[in-house]
Amino acid sequence: SSLRKLGREKQKKTGAPAPVGSLGALAVTIASSLPSSPKTLDQLALAMLSTPPAALAYLGSVTGLPNALHPGALELWGETLQTIVRQTDLLAPPPDSLTAEDEEGRRRARVGVLSSYFDGHSVAYWIHGNLAALPRETTELVFFEIPRYRQAGHSQGSNVVYQRLRKRADRWVRIFWDASEEERRAPPDMALAFHFRGLRSAWQLIADERVDVLLLPEVGLCPLSYLAAQWRIAPVQVAGFGHALSTGLPSINSFLSYERFEPGGQEEAQRRYSEHLVRLPGV
Repeated sequence: SSLRKLGREKQKKTGAPAPVGSLGALAVTIASSLPSSPKTLDQLALAMLSTPPAALAYLGSVTGLPNALHPGALELWGETLQTIVRQTDLLAPPPDSLTAEDEEGRRRARVGVLSSYFDGHSVAYWIHGNLAALPRETTELVFFEIPRYRQAGHSQGSNVVYQRLRKRADRWVRIFWDASEEERRAPPDMALAFHFRGLRSAWQLIADERVDVLLLPEVGLCPLSYLAAQWRIAPVQVAGFGHALSTGLPSINSFLSYERFEPGGQEEAQRRYSEHLVRLPGV
């Protein structure tokens, strides 16, 4: 009932049609009939995480669902998914919430960046110029490099953009785990479960860095980034234009875009996002 109420509020606030027959309606249906079996709940969470709403951006002309990517529908979906993730043994983060702690004598803001695409991918080209320009005197950069799903042999080290980011980093944390024989032989849905479990096991490694701000530049482009975005890793969490779509997740505070990409002024552009929209100058 709370999700239905949220849906009505989103419709009233934006003036857009209710997400009937789209992502929002599906979210309400799922939330009203959650399975009681832990195993079934895990399977539902895996299914939702393996097909993030970001994937629908590529299917808009095929599906004919103009409301599916409406921020109200995305927010309904995001809140439903977070409710489910928190109840699963497989995916839920440890119960204690994470906040950056003040350290005596610390004078720089600590910014974390979590991504699978620090190499020649377009995500890396988007972030490297902005991050490299941040002054070391005021900003400490901590990079969390996570693997790509089922690309265990992928190597980023020889790429020039990767090397530039490594040079600017104050700390570089590589989060990798060896796939077990069981994972390598598993069908895709079970292999994804093993993959998610690997990231969850690295939770404390990420938490120990105690970043003030966490940038997740491509939420939904990789299954791991979508799972990480469900968790509260930093006091302020920011999505970016590595995937140009609102996440709909209450755990994401802001979305970084550009003035040229968001026509019509701040108020009109904000209607396309569940997060607070920050429009950067230039491109």
